[in-house]
Amino acid sequence: NFKKAPLIFVYGGKFPKYGNESVIFNSKHSKKNIILLCNKNQTNFKITNNIKLFDYDEFNDDRLFFLKKIKKLNKFRSSFWILSIERYFVLLKFVNKLKINSFFHGELDNVFFNLSNVDSKLNKFGRKFFFPIDNKWGFGSIVYINSTKILEQFCEYALSQLEKKFYNDMELLFMFSKKFPQHTKFLPTEKSVF
Repeated sequence: NFKKAPLIFVYGGKFPKYGNESVIFNSKHSKKNIILLCNKNQTNFKITNNIKLFDYDEFNDDRLFFLKKIKKLNKFRSSFWILSIERYFVLLKFVNKLKINSFFHGELDNVFFNLSNVDSKLNKFGRKFFFPIDNKWGFGSIVYINSTKILEQFCEYALSQLEKKFYNDMELLFMFSKKFPQHTKFLPTEKSVF
């Protein structure tokens, strides 16, 4: 039951050594329930009341299969760029299946402190896809989504662009924000604040 927006981590591929520590740290300090989608066989931390573990492959999406045929993309850091895009498709399938309407998504190499009231403040801006942006890059380090329809729209848009040319996830987020400004809102970055 996810009545309050959880913090969801999605990690395809080989689970990193720092991953366990990141999940445990964020479960203590983010003030959010944690959901981890990864290869369940690669984690060894104790599941607690506020950490739920799901198998990445159960929610994998075959629509990006054509990218996996590009050798150059597969060779770079074990398909890093493909997996960084694929996570949004996995996330969409997951939140639709579990009927989670609003959620944070964070990257495992980030730490989050006290997100307890952030979602209620962001909800005042309406149904959006919230993420940090800088120049021509959108960042998936932390996103907040309170509309699965907008996430679905992002995935469809990304797919339509990737069928023409390869773009990384940061470029796709930026391009989506320009094409659909009514559906996006930018979170602050250190550069934008200082």
